[in-house]
Amino acid sequence: MKNKKIDQIAIDNIKINSLNMAFSWKYSDFSSIMSGAKIFHAIFGYFFNINRKNNSDVNRDRFVFFNPNILPLFYEILRLYSLISENEYLNLISNRNQNISYSNWTLDWIKSGEIFLGISGGFALGNTIAQNYLNRLDKNINHFTYWYVTERELQEGSTQEALAYAGTHNLRQLIVIYDANEIEYTVDSKSINPENIAKKVESMNFKYIEVSNGQCRSIIKAIKKAQKINQPVFIKILSPQSEQLFKKNFDNSITHEKLEEFKDKTSFQKTNLSDLYSEVVEFYENRLQKIENKIKTFSNSNNLQIFLKNNIRENINDVEEFKEKTYIENALKIINNLCDKYKNLLVLSNNISYFQNIKSLNGIFASNNLGRGIFLGNREFTMINMAMGLGLHSSIEAIVIVDINYLGYLLPTLQVLKYSNAKILILLINNRNNFSLSNELKILYSYDHINLLRPCDFNELKGAFEFHFNHTKKSSIIYLENKEIKEIKDTSKVEFEDGPYYIRKISQTTNIIAAGSDLRIAELIARRLNSSIISISNIGNIESLNYDRNNSILIESYEALSHEKIAKYNIALNKFCNLEKNDEEYIVEKVLTSIVKK
Repeated sequence: MKNKKIDQIAIDNIKINSLNMAFSWKYSDFSSIMSGAKIFHAIFGYFFNINRKNNSDVNRDRFVFFNPNILPLFYEILRLYSLISENEYLNLISNRNQNISYSNWTLDWIKSGEIFLGISGGFALGNTIAQNYLNRLDKNINHFTYWYVTERELQEGSTQEALAYAGTHNLRQLIVIYDANEIEYTVDSKSINPENIAKKVESMNFKYIEVSNGQCRSIIKAIKKAQKINQPVFIKILSPQSEQLFKKNFDNSITHEKLEEFKDKTSFQKTNLSDLYSEVVEFYENRLQKIENKIKTFSNSNNLQIFLKNNIRENINDVEEFKEKTYIENALKIINNLCDKYKNLLVLSNNISYFQNIKSLNGIFASNNLGRGIFLGNREFTMINMAMGLGLHSSIEAIVIVDINYLGYLLPTLQVLKYSNAKILILLINNRNNFSLSNELKILYSYDHINLLRPCDFNELKGAFEFHFNHTKKSSIIYLENKEIKEIKDTSKVEFEDGPYYIRKISQTTNIIAAGSDLRIAELIARRLNSSIISISNIGNIESLNYDRNNSILIESYEALSHEKIAKYNIALNKFCNLEKNDEEYIVEKVLTSIVKK
């Protein structure tokens, strides 16, 4: 069968199957499926390289999207690639929340939904940077990242950040696929001045390719051309006239009768709208078999094998001699040492001052382009999304250093991490002095899929890094106040790694409990009362600590924890004393007076 004929049969088959699933899910927008079917077939039927037997194959292509409207197309490809079973696919039609076995085979889709639309750009960049980075170790690492976007995503500020970064740093092997159907469908083109997307992306150092007729063979030619270009490529795909008429007639709504009527105008003539044509299944299986035959002849270089096995396991006692005054100075010293030891550790930040001792990967210092520091400038939206892409690519681990003022930019991705296997370490720096942080800390404490670590001194700071790299599979946030560290007697790096622990235990006394820099005040109070003191700087495993909650007092600068679960009493220091005085004795006296009243 000629390719042109099988292409049309496959596209119609994918389209009808996906429309049927979308109809079952009560979708209201079908335009993305109409225009996306031919794009998906062009990519996955002709170009996408994947090792179905090895999800961790670093040389497989990546396909990144976050648009919920094309989920039915995504599941159809998983089905054609035999990554989900026929029964799983059919169950998905009736239950979109069905658990399916592809959980580790996301094709780099993580979570879809309106709140997550802007995440895809940074995620795609992370994958592309990882590919370029590994290519230095092994020239055979030469995969592509396909980033599928729609008009809504292009309007996101984070998407513009990602495009600007990709162009500035010439991230070759990145192919942006812009399905332009949404703008055609949702606006009256006669009443607006359309943006000149070609000039815009070309000014960002992208190679611009336009597929004006929307035909599958033209899309295939465009992608084939893009793969030969040594710079990032932006492909704009317009819809054929027939698809535009369909979208206009359906007016964002669909019925079973309309679906049947449309089906009769296609090459899909089966009664069951979920069926697959045998020739379509055979076409995909033959192509995948050819890929797998090539994979058998490929082997990683020695350098790459060493890199991929280089898991970070760390004992940070060797940086004792580098003690500095502040939390952030000590943390940067630790990170610098880690970067010297581990080639698979990359560090991202929007603050250039954090890179004074960390060699750069992206040219902020001319002679430092072989390092592992990635400076983002004011691209705070993109930064953590990029880290997630890096963390899911191979054995690469990412550290993000960011001021707490930008926490709002991170929140959508922090939510996405719940559905992702990415492991990121975030250093969240508080430069606000004594400005209230209760709302921010409440949000961070609410994430049970992220470790919140608030080290109180150098011992606990070392423990925080070791805990993340040695003892957890989850992402972690190390919250640091940019002020001088005051050592506390009897803190323990080792015990911190196990969770909450007694800094000092005195039988039959009240427990004074605190985290982070609040432990300094708590320790002074405990000594005055001759009480026990408990560190919850690593709170995650508090259920395992044997202590009397009814005889405990939680000390916090700003009320952030649900203290009933931790202690019967809670003292929020900012409620009855002026923290701006920064006078420990004044604060201690105020707290002691409050405790006596209780």
